[in-house]
Amino acid sequence: LMVNLKQYTDSIFIFSQERCEMGYNQHVVVFKDLYKQFRQSQQSRRLMGLKCPRDLEVDLALHNYNQFLPRTKFIVGIRHPVLWFQSFYNFRIHNEFELPPPSRLIGRCKTANKGVCTQRANFAKHLQKIEQWRPVFLYDVTQLQQRTGSSGRFRNNLQQFLGLEQPMTKEMIWIKPGRTLLADANGTDTNAIAAIAEKKINICDAQHDSVREVLQRHAQESAEWILHHFLEEWNVQVPCVDQFRAIMDTWKQDPCPTRS
Repeated sequence: LMVNLKQYTDSIFIFSQERCEMGYNQHVVVFKDLYKQFRQSQQSRRLMGLKCPRDLEVDLALHNYNQFLPRTKFIVGIRHPVLWFQSFYNFRIHNEFELPPPSRLIGRCKTANKGVCTQRANFAKHLQKIEQWRPVFLYDVTQLQQRTGSSGRFRNNLQQFLGLEQPMTKEMIWIKPGRTLLADANGTDTNAIAAIAEKKINICDAQHDSVREVLQRHAQESAEWILHHFLEEWNVQVPCVDQFRAIMDTWKQDPCPTRS
């Protein structure tokens, strides 16, 4: 979504890279950078934003938002925990991080996990930390892939949430993150690509049943809480409500095909 918002530079400034200083007590650094961009802006009502996926998980970050940015709106993207775990694990492998096997990533994160662990997929636990007076825009990342009329409704809902005067007319795009793999002077290093691909996982394989069981429990519990509690809060807005609810219902089922 960060890439989509950057298309509207007249109305919005958002850093090109993730900025997670709020969770490290380095908030002064990011405030200075935001103020510098604000002063350079020609639009007095230009919105300022940053992205950090881990801020909802870090109490210090939430404390700093509460103390210094109490009027800041939160935009939160979520994904089925089973699919999130597979995607993030493979993303780390794609960028040549060394990771333990998934069975050792159950529970809280440790330094060696490189941010990959099942606890991070317990989305209900993280969402519960948001203050009830703070506006929240919650969406499932698969909604960015829609190419039907719902794409326009998504943009309209987001525009309304942000209070933008400029219509968000450009199609939403979903970019799969990662970096270009190693290449030599003759082109792509196929050996390097093969070695990396070999380390990636298919979360549906039987050897990952134990970690998928934990992730699926997080999915079911999060879906129930989001549908029956979080969406009832006045400060929470979701795009294309019926579509979002339908996606949450799919979280109650293991996304992997039944194996004989």
